[in-house]
Amino acid sequence: MDSGFRRNDEERAAPARGRPFSWPLTADAEVSLIRPGEDGAMRNENDRVDAILAGMSYDRKIGVIKLVREVTGLGLAEAKHFIEHLPQTLKRDISEEEGWELHNRFHDLGAQVSTQPSSRP
Repeated sequence: MDSGFRRNDEERAAPARGRPFSWPLTADAEVSLIRPGEDGAMRNENDRVDAILAGMSYDRKIGVIKLVREVTGLGLAEAKHFIEHLPQTLKRDISEEEGWELHNRFHDLGAQVSTQPSSRP
């Protein structure tokens, strides 16, 4: 795929020589809308994610079942079935902060939770 921009050897070596290098911005460049968050950090306009339980350590299975029950509201049998058939979506359309909180809580139990952009509009 040709972006219409080619650099010669001298331009490629520019950052190594301490000269700043910036990519040219073309008219077809994709620009995302960003807004400042409450903490002052820049956020993407679509900062909703889905949290997915991808894997777990089976030596801490009981703790993971308890946490799945707490997060999803499932019963004991449903939570057991849930973790035996991974990957599964824990929560849909949640904030990035809540996604990271889930990631950290499950990580402490040896489980892997990934987040991906929410599939909801």
